[in-house]
Amino acid sequence: MLLGDAGAVRVSDAAPLGVWAGAGEGHAREVLLRAHPLVHDGTIDGTATFARSLGYGNVELQAWLPSAAPVRIGLAGFADLARASRREGAQPDGPTNLDVGAGVRVHVRGTDGALRLDFARGVRDGASAVTVGWQAESRVR
Repeated sequence: MLLGDAGAVRVSDAAPLGVWAGAGEGHAREVLLRAHPLVHDGTIDGTATFARSLGYGNVELQAWLPSAAPVRIGLAGFADLARASRREGAQPDGPTNLDVGAGVRVHVRGTDGALRLDFARGVRDGASAVTVGWQAESRVR
């Protein structure tokens, strides 16, 4: 199954930090950029993809292993793209980040989604991360 998502988020110049757009592992904000976690030690990193404006795109290919058991396993390959602009500080436009990787999905029948375990690497800067998150039911087949 091939999944994809793209979009842009923009808030006003007067918007507080709590509503700024960000991309990362999917915990603090929904947009995924899996080799570049948004939050480090409970705070948003100064180099994070976080700003008043954010453009993004994601594509993911999933292959679910056949199973009659209540637990299903899936494999995934993905690419995440994001660019933040209208940031604070000396660099108002952040770099465009492209992260690629692979992951495992675990779906238990009767639940509303799947646990995802992803291994990602940043193409531009070599950043890497292992992330765990929840994937909505609409992205599980």
